[in-house]
Amino acid sequence: MKRILGIGCLTVLLVGALMVVLGVQRLPEMMDWVLETVEEETNFSKLAEEWIPPEQEGVESLFPSEVGEFILVSGAGVEGIPGMGNVDEPRRRYGAESGTIIFQIGRASRLEGEALLTRIRRAYEDQSGGGKSFLEVGSRLECDSSPLGATLGWWIQGWMLVVHTRDSADLRAFMSAYLTEKTD
Repeated sequence: MKRILGIGCLTVLLVGALMVVLGVQRLPEMMDWVLETVEEETNFSKLAEEWIPPEQEGVESLFPSEVGEFILVSGAGVEGIPGMGNVDEPRRRYGAESGTIIFQIGRASRLEGEALLTRIRRAYEDQSGGGKSFLEVGSRLECDSSPLGATLGWWIQGWMLVVHTRDSADLRAFMSAYLTEKTD
């Protein structure tokens, strides 16, 4: 009995030592990943600080014909952003080789922005089936799920910007291009 117990303890000790050795070997890779992620988040958040909001609220100034690789493909009457069904703000559809984006922008107080972010979060929390992921940094919320797609909502300087797509990689690409073009 003592022999079996000793073998079991030795096995646990060896497996633990092996995990520590593998973890130490992977530590530089993990640290690089953490540093890259922090830098990416810092740069993305800096876009919001440098963004110059539109001077006019006209559709032409809010929805340029091109945003990075995305081309404006449809005008008014665009639906499909989870949680934003009855929000009366202008939306447009943009397309690129990578996919389609629905973009909505409108003036909002901080309180209204928080309420809209809560609506988006609830739409994702309430859906059933598939995995869900949430990233909330300050006044920015990113949600992703297989049934609903991906949505990025961001309250910036009195404006609420919402981007929705089936492919989460397009969210940041579109938002970065939009905010960068508006700071130039």
